[in-house]
Amino acid sequence: MDISNLKKDIVSCKEQGQDCEAKKLELREKAKNVLSTISEILIKHLEQVREKVTESTTLTEDEKNEIIAKIDSQIEELVRAQDQVNGATTKGEVTAALKDIKSLMEKTRKNTKEDVTNLQQGRVGLIVERAEHLGQRLDKILTTLKEKDISTADI
Repeated sequence: MDISNLKKDIVSCKEQGQDCEAKKLELREKAKNVLSTISEILIKHLEQVREKVTESTTLTEDEKNEIIAKIDSQIEELVRAQDQVNGATTKGEVTAALKDIKSLMEKTRKNTKEDVTNLQQGRVGLIVERAEHLGQRLDKILTTLKEKDISTADI
């Protein structure tokens, strides 16, 4: 049974005046599982971004170290939030863990966009640099051809 159906069952259980503790406990456990899964996914995502940053040839070592430190900090926060979820026993604790993970998810999304933008800008800079080198090579070839009195009008 999914979370939304469990919520409906709890509401109908309360309306009927029954004891709903078993259903509430089941709902808390399912919510904890979902939150734990979300935090695991975020941690894996951050680890992938860290790997790409580490392998980047366009970022300086200082930029890499700064981004990696930020990613490691976010992973630590997510691990703490995951521990908070696993230790939650009341509705209030689960709700607090939900708010923390939601906040960390938004923070991760924002920071990851910034990190990916930095990587992409570095790639664009590399492409421009290669284009400049190609232009220089072409100029040298044209100069060599002119020195040999070869017509370059068709080129």
